[in-house]
Amino acid sequence: MALFDRAVRWLEPMHLTSRWQTHTTPVPETSSPPAWVWHELLASSKSLKPLAADNAEYKVVNAALMRWKQGRYAPVAFLGGFGAGKTTLLHRIQVTVSDVPLVYHRFASRILGQSQLLQQLADSLGLPPPGGVDDLAAHLQASPEQVILLDDCHLLFLRRPNGFIPLDLLLRLIRTTGRHVLWITSWNVYSWIYLEYLRRLSDHFDVVHTVSPQSLAEMREMLLNNLSHTNFEVIWPPEEEELIFRTIWTHARGRPGLAQHIFVRSLSPAGDGKFALRADNIYRLPQQCPVKDSEETYALGSLIRHGVLTARELASINHISETHAAAILARTTANGLTVSLEPDYRLNPLYIDAVVAYLDSRRAISFREVEAS
Repeated sequence: MALFDRAVRWLEPMHLTSRWQTHTTPVPETSSPPAWVWHELLASSKSLKPLAADNAEYKVVNAALMRWKQGRYAPVAFLGGFGAGKTTLLHRIQVTVSDVPLVYHRFASRILGQSQLLQQLADSLGLPPPGGVDDLAAHLQASPEQVILLDDCHLLFLRRPNGFIPLDLLLRLIRTTGRHVLWITSWNVYSWIYLEYLRRLSDHFDVVHTVSPQSLAEMREMLLNNLSHTNFEVIWPPEEEELIFRTIWTHARGRPGLAQHIFVRSLSPAGDGKFALRADNIYRLPQQCPVKDSEETYALGSLIRHGVLTARELASINHISETHAAAILARTTANGLTVSLEPDYRLNPLYIDAVVAYLDSRRAISFREVEAS
């Protein structure tokens, strides 16, 4: 409980050949390939293989399916940090589970009220607009049994008065329909610890499981599979292939999302529309967190807990003006710590480890303990 107390107290205020081109020039750490390279690689990641039978998450899902088919309450919560592969996991579950109806829904932005939550769920489920959470629960109970995958559930709260209503409604819906519907959800682990303290989330789930890091073989297969579905070519020295992928895996610490960022940032233009990859030019994640003041610290703490925030949302939870919040986020973006996807701001994935280490050093929360849980 002391872990949660510390967290709450501090946060309250505020594609593919193996030959080498010698005319490649390494990309400086401050530069990166064209944005379209990243977007194309990211789009290719939708080509996913089913989970292998020896995969830890497969075992969790399979066990939950067995219990649920026996009429038992078996909701699952998958936890992971930024870039840990939570969304990828849910998409792989989609192509793995084929014997029961399955629906996937991702909360792409903050849900701020009951009507917004219920309307999104009803639309994804093909149900009529519900009059309330009990109405939606009744519709689900009257429908055929199904598996519902809900991604990024941490976007259902905002630390302000009435900001937890969508979250409470979802938990109520899961509790009411959990024997008829198998709910499989994903959460930002840093949001989970705060919400566990306030709402004891684990009481609402039969299984809470932290997403496992990918093995070197799994990460290499993922990157090569994604690359094979793109329209650009990446070349590297054959003798360096093993070292290249091992280095990316080591830097990413098994996190697929971060591995893709590191892969793209490590590419050098090689002419003729090709890109080169060399073992001595693998992008290294920043180790320092260039925070200038306590305002930026509070903003990073709020972002790591909420996942994404607008300037208005940051202002409301830290009790400052929207103009002031926008200025703080402009500074953290200029420092590279955050990225702006108007109107949202997110932590820069490349700085996740540095931000976590910084906040940990401030004794804001024991992130090492969270990641090991």
